[in-house]
Amino acid sequence: MSSEVPLEHNDEQLEAGGADIIEADDDDADSESSDDVEIEVDPTVMEHLMRLEAELESNPNLYDTHIKYIELLRTSNLRVQLRAAHERMSTLFPLSEQLWMEWVNDELAQVESLEDILRIQNLFQKATQDYFSVNLWCSYIEFVADFDPEVSKKTGSGAKKMRELCEQALTAVGLHVNEGAKVWALYRQYEAGMEVEEVQEKNKHVERMRSLYCRQMQVPLEGGQDVYESYKEWEAVLGKEVPQHIIKAFSKAQEALALRRPYEVAVAPGKPADAHLLAAFMAYIKLEKEIGEPARVQCLYERAIATFPVTTELWMQYGRYLEQNLRSIPGLVMDVYGRALRNCYWVGALWARAIRAAARGGPGGVTGAGLEAVLQQQDELYKRAINAGLQDYECYMDVILAHLDGLRHAASMHEQSEMKQAAFKALREAFQEASQLLSSYFKDYLDRSLRLPLYWTHCEAVVMADVGAARKVWEEATLKTGLGKYYETWASYVSMERSLRNTKEARGIFKRAYNRKLEDGGQLALCSDWLRFEREEGSPEDYFAASLKVEPIMEVAAAQAAAAVDASAVEIAKAAAQEAPKLSKEDIARMRQERDPNFKKTEKNKQSAIKDGGLAKAKRSRENDSQIMQEDHGHEEKRQKHEVSAPNEASAMDEDSDPNHSTMGDVPAVNPEVLAPVSSDVQMEGTAEEAAAAAKRFRDERTVFVKGLRMNLRDGELDLFFQPCGGLKEVRLMRDGDGRFRGFAYVEFSTDEGFQRAVALNGSEFHGKTLFVAKSQPPGSGGGGRVGGRGPETGRGRGGRSEGRGGHSQQDSGRGGRGAGRGNWQERNHEGGVGRREEGSGRGSGGRGRGEFDSYNGGRGRGRQQGLGFSERGMGSEEVRTGGHHRHQIELGGEQPSGTAPPMTAAFVPRIVKKTIAGSGDAPKSNDEFRKMLLEKK
Repeated sequence: MSSEVPLEHNDEQLEAGGADIIEADDDDADSESSDDVEIEVDPTVMEHLMRLEAELESNPNLYDTHIKYIELLRTSNLRVQLRAAHERMSTLFPLSEQLWMEWVNDELAQVESLEDILRIQNLFQKATQDYFSVNLWCSYIEFVADFDPEVSKKTGSGAKKMRELCEQALTAVGLHVNEGAKVWALYRQYEAGMEVEEVQEKNKHVERMRSLYCRQMQVPLEGGQDVYESYKEWEAVLGKEVPQHIIKAFSKAQEALALRRPYEVAVAPGKPADAHLLAAFMAYIKLEKEIGEPARVQCLYERAIATFPVTTELWMQYGRYLEQNLRSIPGLVMDVYGRALRNCYWVGALWARAIRAAARGGPGGVTGAGLEAVLQQQDELYKRAINAGLQDYECYMDVILAHLDGLRHAASMHEQSEMKQAAFKALREAFQEASQLLSSYFKDYLDRSLRLPLYWTHCEAVVMADVGAARKVWEEATLKTGLGKYYETWASYVSMERSLRNTKEARGIFKRAYNRKLEDGGQLALCSDWLRFEREEGSPEDYFAASLKVEPIMEVAAAQAAAAVDASAVEIAKAAAQEAPKLSKEDIARMRQERDPNFKKTEKNKQSAIKDGGLAKAKRSRENDSQIMQEDHGHEEKRQKHEVSAPNEASAMDEDSDPNHSTMGDVPAVNPEVLAPVSSDVQMEGTAEEAAAAAKRFRDERTVFVKGLRMNLRDGELDLFFQPCGGLKEVRLMRDGDGRFRGFAYVEFSTDEGFQRAVALNGSEFHGKTLFVAKSQPPGSGGGGRVGGRGPETGRGRGGRSEGRGGHSQQDSGRGGRGAGRGNWQERNHEGGVGRREEGSGRGSGGRGRGEFDSYNGGRGRGRQQGLGFSERGMGSEEVRTGGHHRHQIELGGEQPSGTAPPMTAAFVPRIVKKTIAGSGDAPKSNDEFRKMLLEKK
């Protein structure tokens, strides 16, 4: 609240009254007026005044300069110039309580006639309209009571004038909890001073006094107890007691006062106008809204605005509340919006609110007779808004759309043909002027939401029923401008023709636009729209003709997207391979000893053979082992080469059966462990740990993979590119061991909206390069199903008892694992064997594949079936042909009884096997002999 500035009265004038002033003015009519007296001004002060006048002439919106100029005029006693300076400032800005009181005091020093008194009364009336001020209203009442001749003499007309003024003051500020009692006291004081002799008038006077007391005691105001005691004494003089209903009403008012007292403390005068004070006002307003007394809510809004006059949201909330709850009071809503625009003239949303409120009219709405007045008021507000100095494109668009809405609504209300055509003409001219204004003010701005063109074409085609004019808008005002290079423009044009059922014209637009290189992947989207249009609207021949035109374009786009996906998969694999841990030979030996119970025994046998002189035998054993490992490694290198060059091949084979198959443009879930060469079991374990860590880092579903970045990208540049999407959480630039940027990155978002906007940037240009942007599917993020993933049913993992690398399914699902390790079957350790059962886990040896034999799969293989696996059938083999390659499916053992462990995989049967397998009488001496024996048996 502004500090209180007392009204300075002349004591002699107060004693003599306003009538004496008028008489004195008549007596001195021939005397020289003080305005005509020449006043000498110091040359320095005059120079300063002239400088301030020049500044205000060049820029009248300098608030502080106005204040300095008025102060200097006041000290120089230049009253004529001072009054003009006050007037000029008040037309430009709403004045605070202190500025109004200073102006009133300046005028009081010049009161010489009734004309001066009327001018000051009008000045007070204007002062009370800017901001909520109890002090201004009290000064206004005191001035009228002292200076107005009729009021001071308490004549009939004077008393009526005074009562009307006091009622206005009570409506405006009488509900102020802490200060409202001042106005009530002045009102009672004037009524109590009335001298009435007639009995009838005296009775009316008593009823007026009683009514004032009772009305005040029903309002929660500070000082209520004193008022109650005064009323009690007043009734006692008349020989009466306070009625019971007044006592009850007073008690309720005191309870309401106790409820509001803490809020009044929070918004008490003297507190700094900061966020805490604003929050206190809003909490107080919320309380009054819940209680449901609109007048008290209005009073609180006025008090808050007096403290925060340029807080836009406060004005908008206030205006909306009045439109909703107090629209029945004529002129109230528009008065508040008018004051709001004087305080926040640069806000387009406020101007738009005011224009729409004017279009709604008064309490009864807009009738035919009042339509012209409403249109005139809207037009005035629109012109003022355009010249007010709005800040940006959105502000101008808000005002323009509100103005056009009013014109369109007015055009639809006219019934006579001549008036309707005139309204159509005004609406069309308004669209043309708005388009020219925006293009002149914002030459380089392109509104891709197409708000103005869409609205314009709708009014032309639907409201004014002129399709030709609507097409002209698209052709001249839209397509020939910079908007013609965006997909949204052509799609909206087509949408208009389809809504009008102009199929032929819509097809013509597609034929014009499908081969254009539109921005942001718009060409591909438009081609897809054309095919959908022909499927829904056209004949088979139309669809075939359209497909011949657009399919080559779509195939090129698909090939580019696939190439980007493959490149991204290779980059992911390389990055994961480089992050694999480096283990020493001792660590490898120790880990193998922990995992392989036969490792120590095998090493011990080799050492014993060397010690016993069996060097040749040990050498043959090492050569055989080396040959087996070289063969396995050769197959592994071929498999890796195949997978790196075509990582989507396996997914493409299972596209029809795989519900998790990635569509074009998505980054496939490629495990770098599969693509990167691994030379030992221990290295594979290290890679699995790195893959698990990577999966933890990139598991968030709101992460996108970005490829195609320039190699000299600096930190922060990619952040700025994705910042407009909203919700940007983190940007991770992938680097190699030397810190060099690898050309791709991961961008994580905290919201789904930001993530979706980022994915939509696929194909955007960034620093001269076209980006590939897709949802991130990092290593280990695959789900369950027929393509693997982590889970209790199908897993693509490594090690463990319930999640092992290698296929695992009861329904032929899961991807075959890769590795060379030791199987684990129902807590029994077997040398060799990949695959697992429901309750088992193990490590596979081999490549990518799918097991399709009963409940067990795994082992070495390629293609859609595993090469080596288990079955519950008897020993034998089955040849599987996949992609031109031959692999033998070998089955070991006969029928297994229920509850027994399945047999071991032949490729990993230890050389120490002493029994004949499948009826053979001779135990093999080495792995080669064992394999030959099985193949010969086949």
